[in-house]
Amino acid sequence: PMSPSRKPYIELSIACCGLPRPLLGGPQDVFAIVYTKGLTDPNADSSWKLLGRTETATLDGDNNSSTNFISKFKLFYSSEIEKNREILVNFYHSISSKLLLKTREDFIGFSRCTLQHVMQSDTQCVHLPLRDEHGEFQGKRLGFSFIAMETVTPTNENVGLLNGNGDSAPKRTYPLSVQFQVNQCIFGGPQGKDAIYFIISRELGKSKGNWVRVYRSSMLKPSGK
Repeated sequence: PMSPSRKPYIELSIACCGLPRPLLGGPQDVFAIVYTKGLTDPNADSSWKLLGRTETATLDGDNNSSTNFISKFKLFYSSEIEKNREILVNFYHSISSKLLLKTREDFIGFSRCTLQHVMQSDTQCVHLPLRDEHGEFQGKRLGFSFIAMETVTPTNENVGLLNGNGDSAPKRTYPLSVQFQVNQCIFGGPQGKDAIYFIISRELGKSKGNWVRVYRSSMLKPSGK
């Protein structure tokens, strides 16, 4: 097995709410792509580097306009100056079209901030209105992003088992929540039966009352009589 890493890192969690519906209708599926900018040339847009992409998630919550992504992103840092590193999060609709026989990805908006902006807040999480493709705010029309960061410092005492990727998994104790939800009429159109799934979330360490998802089950179609 690989030797556990002792290097501190930041774990980034992302959620969104109040997103608009796709122009062509269809399933309310969204995903986000996360970029980070190096510190060597902070004014060059070409220096944006891909950090990762979330899973494609079905919108839920109030008016089916929000989701809390399960995907987490790891950022390593070795000095205080790296807290000035910028984060860019682009949000997209994922629209499946039987007519076009393919999935279309429509840009919704983006959020941009620095690690320091988030980490210096009392709860280490921020709510940011999304900007359009021109960088302009559109009030509540585009919705909001929720960005949370937690600093993890592995030690000999809190390093746990290796996860499926071979990385060390520090032991951390957080309250957990299990929610059972119904996603209506996923199967069979308007006459179809509701689908049932469950979500496991944990509370953020420095933001009591704010939860991030860590698992979402597959959709289960209830059996009829």
